[in-house]
Amino acid sequence: MNRLSRAVLRLFAAPRLNIREDYEKVRRIQRRVAALLMPPYRTSRWQPLPCDEHLHVPVRIFQPKVKRREDVLVFFHGGGWVTGDIDTYTPACARMADLTGCAVASVNYRLAPEHPFPAGLEDCYDVARVLLDEPHRVGAADAGQIILVGDSAGGNFAAVISSLLRSHRCCENADISHRIARSSSIR
Repeated sequence: MNRLSRAVLRLFAAPRLNIREDYEKVRRIQRRVAALLMPPYRTSRWQPLPCDEHLHVPVRIFQPKVKRREDVLVFFHGGGWVTGDIDTYTPACARMADLTGCAVASVNYRLAPEHPFPAGLEDCYDVARVLLDEPHRVGAADAGQIILVGDSAGGNFAAVISSLLRSHRCCENADISHRIARSSSIR
């Protein structure tokens, strides 16, 4: 039996986790697995977006190897609002940037249970508003190039934020409003 098969079988033999009690353990495991999956890419492929009085949430920008589109994907990670973070999703975001040819802005929103709902939603909403108001921060020429996407719980955030932005009519431009309404999740 090879090492990979043994590792997979060990996962199934492991005791069940109670996410309410073991979320910190799950977070550590996710970070270890993500570190193993990290491709050997240059650090210059991503950089943090500077925080200031308008933007207080950590955001990491991933550049594709070959830029084919000017759009910027604002990515909200998955993890049931309890696990997952900017580090565990670094391999996925780097790959997403390469596959789409777009820059990817990964948002590191606050997690429960330390920060109960709606903290994570508020973080993601704040980032979306700042980037739509100031698209140059992520290299976009205008707000029409900002696309909200997410994985699992992050896809939920992308949909809710799109709806909130549309209902609050944050964007006067009809093209931008239409684009916000089309934002969707990646599964």
